[in-house]
Amino acid sequence: LTLYVIEFVADKVPWVDTMWDTVHTLVRPLGGALIAVSTLGDAAPWMQGLVAVLGGTIAAGGHLTKAGTRAAVNVS
Repeated sequence: LTLYVIEFVADKVPWVDTMWDTVHTLVRPLGGALIAVSTLGDAAPWMQGLVAVLGGTIAAGGHLTKAGTRAAVNVS
């Protein structure tokens, strides 16, 4: 509940949302990589590395699209 309230406030207050997205520029790709590797199960180290890079890249792409759109809206 506490994390929901923090996310809700950070999402609704102008410029706080931009700072929140800046922090998450590091957090979300790492989270995406960790989730991807944890769902893989037992695999070779090279496969875990590949899946981590792919998971992090997908998470970063989604995040940068969201953050870029939000920054453009805040400026306008």
